[in-house]
Amino acid sequence: MYKGSFWFSNQFKLIYLALLVISLIGFNLILDNALHLKTHLTGQQLIKQIYELQLNSPIDQKIMAALAQSKGFMLTPESPSLVFKNLIKPELEVFSYKTLSIGLYHLPTWIIESYLFFY
Repeated sequence: MYKGSFWFSNQFKLIYLALLVISLIGFNLILDNALHLKTHLTGQQLIKQIYELQLNSPIDQKIMAALAQSKGFMLTPESPSLVFKNLIKPELEVFSYKTLSIGLYHLPTWIIESYLFFY
């Protein structure tokens, strides 16, 4: 009787641990997707703002770069340090609003918002 109860307890612990790991992975995937959608919405708002300000001449590149940086984007990718070169690669997203299309770089959401994820 005791041996059967011990076996059941061990199996229950394994199942509980597996469900916990699966739920943490699922939560992190859902969180990553939601934060990436937030990045896309921010990019769309930025492109709309640039379009309404009519910033498209080469002189306005500094203003566009400052606006992009304030929202967490880059016009040109920054090279990460040599240690994290293969791990951290800026992602290129092309945002469009009416007749304006601009490619903006941003770091992956799991790096920017890493304090929200469970590892």
